Amino acid sequence: MDRIKAYSIFTDMIDVVQTEISSFVQNQSVSYETKEDKTIVTSLDTHLDGVLSEKARNEGFESVSEEGEAELEIVKKGNYITIDPIDGTLAFLEHFKLGNYKNSRLGESYDYSLLLGIVENGKPRFGCCYNYITEEKIFLDSQGDIHRECLGRKPFCPIYARYADVRANDTLNQKLAEDITIPNYSYRSFGLASVNAQLNEHDSFILAHFSQQNGLWDILPAAVLAQFSGAKMLNGYGNEIVYNDYLLVPRGVVLCKGKKFSWVEKALKPS
Repeated sequence: MDRIKAYSIFTDMIDVVQTEISSFVQNQSVSYETKEDKTIVTSLDTHLDGVLSEKARNEGFESVSEEGEAELEIVKKGNYITIDPIDGTLAFLEHFKLGNYKNSRLGESYDYSLLLGIVENGKPRFGCCYNYITEEKIFLDSQGDIHRECLGRKPFCPIYARYADVRANDTLNQKLAEDITIPNYSYRSFGLASVNAQLNEHDSFILAHFSQQNGLWDILPAAVLAQFSGAKMLNGYGNEIVYNDYLLVPRGVVLCKGKKFSWVEKALKPS
């Protein structure tokens, strides 16, 4: 697939979710429940997942999505699209609790996003992030293209940065937090943060996400960008992530760049 076609599909899917969200929240209340893995899913998540998965099929894709019936056989073929309708559900719930749908004055930790990714021949090929709060669109091509529409937050660009899930309480994040010289960025949307971490002008950064299970749908846009950004995307065992072997990334996800955090890869390896 060429870049123009991929970006066109992403644009169409953004248009779809904008229409569907507006219609959904006007006609019914949004309910939610906690899944077995302690993550939260809303009725809107499920609705959008179904709509986007159907559109993907109409475009000729097999889909792998967070709320759909993702099948390992599809992943092993190495050609599919990933869909995460609302990444950052906690921010989504808090935002609706405030009675607003779009409010650009809210901070980054309230942002939530649509994540889309296309895998070709077992490799991340194209990715898309759509920030529901700022309405920024980020389109990515693993061959080195970054296309942004309606720029979002002011870049967070110290030399070093740690991107921390507000729920992080694992040993690695605790150790990283001890270094008070490292500026900290809090987030709700893991997928969006992992893209922004690479777009911001850090010499070194670290993002370690172990607080819940991470599916391929969470990481595909960031994985596309990591093909040329200089960042490493690792599973919780310190190994490169593969995209034709599993649905859930083993033991968590670590995204890092630069010398300051180069020790992390070795620290993740089983002793």
